[in-house]
Amino acid sequence: MTFYLRLIAKFRLVSKDWNSKVIPKVHFRNLKHSWSEKCWSISNIHERDKLKKLLLMGVGGLQFFISEMVVDDELIQLLKNSSTISNVNLLKVETDGQDLENFVAIYKNLPGLDTVYLSGYLFKSVSPHIFKSIKHLHLYKFQLEINLLIHSIDIIQLEELSLYNEYDDLHTSHNLDPFYLYLSTNKSLQRLLFDSGHNKSVMGNFSSLVTLLNTNETLTDITLNAYCNDDMASNNQEFSITNKTVKILNTQKSRNIPMRWRCESKLQEMEIPYLDLNELTVIQSYHKSLKSLTIQNTPKNLECMIKLMKFGSLESLKIKPQLSHPRSTAINDSEFFSATCANPYIKTIQIDSIVQSRYISQLLRCNHPSLTSLSFVPEDHSILPDIKNDLMNNKNIQSLTFRKLLKLFGEEANTMFKIITQILEKNTNITEFYYPYLYMETEELAPIFNRSTSSLLKIALFKKVDPKLKLLLDNNFIENVNFSQFNYY
Repeated sequence: MTFYLRLIAKFRLVSKDWNSKVIPKVHFRNLKHSWSEKCWSISNIHERDKLKKLLLMGVGGLQFFISEMVVDDELIQLLKNSSTISNVNLLKVETDGQDLENFVAIYKNLPGLDTVYLSGYLFKSVSPHIFKSIKHLHLYKFQLEINLLIHSIDIIQLEELSLYNEYDDLHTSHNLDPFYLYLSTNKSLQRLLFDSGHNKSVMGNFSSLVTLLNTNETLTDITLNAYCNDDMASNNQEFSITNKTVKILNTQKSRNIPMRWRCESKLQEMEIPYLDLNELTVIQSYHKSLKSLTIQNTPKNLECMIKLMKFGSLESLKIKPQLSHPRSTAINDSEFFSATCANPYIKTIQIDSIVQSRYISQLLRCNHPSLTSLSFVPEDHSILPDIKNDLMNNKNIQSLTFRKLLKLFGEEANTMFKIITQILEKNTNITEFYYPYLYMETEELAPIFNRSTSSLLKIALFKKVDPKLKLLLDNNFIENVNFSQFNYY
């Protein structure tokens, strides 16, 4: 939150017109404001006061998690009178009666509220009629009661439901078939996420899931993380999918459902175990809206990969082997990268297997107009010297990630940092640069990141960042991404 206040402070220095005309139009759609419901430290009250400042400035688009226990009358009035609040997400508090009354009072006083995060206790303690204006409901720690859930969805007419059931009674069995069959005829839900938390006592039949997919006409986004009794496999039943509305589907990957489509689909995202001629034929025949494809194993068929890259709508390709990152002859080939350069739509490429530097150079030299994000596993640290000139001259790459390399220490780390510095000084289009393998002192490096011409927003370079450098990065709105977010040896 301090980051956003500093940014607003910089805006306010521009002119009086900015204060009155520009700042009220600022929308931080991804801003989340959170407090601990168990801690009454001064820092919590301080954070609440920062939120008040933003509301008084008229900043809009705020999304935040807030505990009722931290709300005071002044904040309620600011929220009530604000015309710029888009989402307020209410977290669970202690479960006595007073907290429940506070929750209802706050809910009734908030304008434009359409998204709520709730504990199962609060949801079951109030009438579902109170939520009739809600479009997006997220329930956590919800002990599954199928009939109550169906009844509530009917009353509220939700567009989105997220249900996290990981704290259910492991000894109580729940059959999901009635829920799946109800969803097959539901006309309001567009997005569904159900996470049973690997609870094997929560299970439905695969045939009910197929019925849901083939019957429902409104759901466009489905994520179902629940065990499934594969009754169709045990009875040797074949099945096909004829859904024409779902755009995103994450469920039962072991059955490779996208390959069972037998009508023109709207699927935009797909994850498949492997890509061969049969899979490619299904994609070309039925999945012409596909924009993002993830392949779980390293491809072996060069012809299929070339044809895939020529597939009209593909914007994102991710190759993510589950157990290793072997070299692939279907990827390390000039024809594949020539086809990639010729694809006018591709925006993101992530290859978690070894790619030789000459093919990365080939891709960079073509200056692909739409390719902005590139992530891959290099052979070794020679990658940066090899591609340095091509990367410095590339005009379109904005995000670059080098994965699974060895750590560098001492003089080797210093030498590599100098190369990175040369790249970032020349190529000012790069917004994210991830090369998190340098173990070195950073005290003398701070001035390098103090450049007004840079577009840099995120970096991952150093195992440990000196406080002076961290402060400078913060002041220049550059995020130092934690090492733990990357896979390396």
